[in-house]
This record gives sequence, C-alpha cells and structure tokens, in this order.
Amino acid sequence: MKHQKTLATMALIVGFLANSGAQASIYSLGPLTAAPTIQFVQITPGIFTDTFNFSISTVSDLAASATNHSLYFGSWTLMDISGFSMSIYGPGGLISGPAGSGISLAGLSLPVGSSYYAEVSGTATGLSGGAYSVAMLALPVPVPAAVWLLGSSLIGLVGVARRKKQA
Repeated sequence: MKHQKTLATMALIVGFLANSGAQASIYSLGPLTAAPTIQFVQITPGIFTDTFNFSISTVSDLAASATNHSLYFGSWTLMDISGFSMSIYGPGGLISGPAGSGISLAGLSLPVGSSYYAEVSGTATGLSGGAYSVAMLALPVPVPAAVWLLGSSLIGLVGVARRKKQA
C-alpha cells in the first residue's frame, strides 16, 4: 500500500513535469468595437506566451485588461500564474507594456486599419496549470467641443461675408 502511494505520487510529479514545456497559442479577436471582446484561456503547467491578434475599424481608444484566475483548495494551489504580464504591439513595435498583475491598459489611441496584437505571458504554476481572461474594447474617440465651436464660427464668417458681398 505504501509503495502504491509513492508510485502514484511519482507518476503525478512526472506528469506535471512532462507538461512544463513552453507553450504558445494564437487567438484572432477580429476588429474590436465598443462591445467588449472577452477570451478565457486555460494553460497547462509551464511557461506560456499567447498572442491575441486584433484590428481597429474606427479611430478609437483601446481599453484592454488581463486577469489571472487563481484557484486554491486549502494549502493546494490548483490554478495560478506567476510573472503574469501583457504588452500591446502594433506595426511599429511595442505600444504599451509590459504591465504586470492587475493588468489594465487604457486610453491607447490607435490608428485605423492597422493590425495589432497583445502578448500575454507568464508561468502556470498551479497543479492544474493556470487560467486567465483577456478583455478588449475600442471606444470611439469623441469629437472635441472645440471642433464644433470652430466649425460653427466658420459657417458664421461665411454668412457674414455673403451678406457684405450682396450689399
């Protein structure tokens, strides 16, 4: 009986070590809108770097967040990620990041039509690995009030110029 427990423990350790290689997955989020795009990901134990491809269809401010979903049972860590980080990249390279735990990147003004990607990485350290979620949305950039004021004053000047011309 004692040998069976030892063998079972060794088999469990070997199984976790066999899954501890580097992992990489690529996800396509498509064009982002004002409705949040959310992706949940479960990772087997080990180092990972996941890529989330997306595009922007209108002039927008990007808001992005990543959350580590830890799960503990007594003194056992069932799911957790150490060194959890996220970075945002565009055609010219790094735009923002890396940001660590409690990741939230907001107010990143991104040009229309370009392809972007977010890179999420860390080490899944729980017995069952780790789990996290990524949420992104593109908030349309509002036209500043000064633009409306300038436009209405230009229309007024055109009206005044026409009246002078008619008189």
